[in-house]
Amino acid sequence: MYDVYGIGNAIVDVITEVDEQFLIDAALTKGAMTLIDDNQMNTLTKIIESSTKKKMSGGSAANTIFAIQAFGGKTAYACSISKDQNGQHFLDEFENSGISIDERCITNQGNSGQCFVFVTPDAERTMATNLGVSSDLSTKSLDQTLITNANIIYIEGYLVTSKESSTTAKKAIGTAKNVGTKIALTLSDSSLVTNFRDSLESFIGEGVDLLFCNEEEALSWAKTDRIDIAVSSLREIAKEAYITLGAKGSISISQKEISEVNSEKVIPVDTNGAGDIYAGACLYARSTGLNGKSAAAFGNKCAASIVQEYGARLENVEKYRRLL
Repeated sequence: MYDVYGIGNAIVDVITEVDEQFLIDAALTKGAMTLIDDNQMNTLTKIIESSTKKKMSGGSAANTIFAIQAFGGKTAYACSISKDQNGQHFLDEFENSGISIDERCITNQGNSGQCFVFVTPDAERTMATNLGVSSDLSTKSLDQTLITNANIIYIEGYLVTSKESSTTAKKAIGTAKNVGTKIALTLSDSSLVTNFRDSLESFIGEGVDLLFCNEEEALSWAKTDRIDIAVSSLREIAKEAYITLGAKGSISISQKEISEVNSEKVIPVDTNGAGDIYAGACLYARSTGLNGKSAAAFGNKCAASIVQEYGARLENVEKYRRLL
């Protein structure tokens, strides 16, 4: 049995520091993720050519799965990755961590996905993503046996940006429902809630077991500016939900109770990956028998740790283990 089978993008993050004017000149919305084409990616590559950069494997669901595995869980991942330089970097990191990626996920055509993560002095991250071969995740990448043998499948909301990827996600969800595997979903970005709501609703269907989102995404989903209304809205579509509130901590929601859980105060340098590790921490904590409130507390601790470093993942597995 696997604790979690993740389904999402395979992206290699390139992280660099920029100022506010850079985002304006590049026509990027601060704090959001913008999909860019090959020409835009090449232009940005030239602009930051001389800048100090840090490279690491990424992708929202990939970061969450990596965290669960590092904490001690057993995981597998479905994605689309090319055997180019970036793709090999991604595959090597996952293989070394013990995460299972089936050969059916690997192609010899096209480029692997890449994401520029631009970090401004206030520690906010703005992403420009070229999905490459991740733009269309085929149903052929799914392992139906893994869905059956997993306690939970974890779907990232970013898959709604592609018709083929959406079809793949819905197929995985359908299989999971048929075999009794729990379904976890992250809303991923408020822009998706606004622009791809119908697709997200098709993922959710009659409801999911676990749902993860931040405050902005929750408010966008409920079409409100009141968090209490957003909480009520999420309870209608998820048996269990978690809303991250940045420095204020998070909210754990179940059908029985709602718990606001405070976080320790830290000085952030990069907020990239905070939601991803939070989800991984909560999923791992729940798999060990902790309740939702305790899982949220562990998620807060891990999110507070990751924002003190550059990148969407901690530097090594030992740092994940120490957080336990």
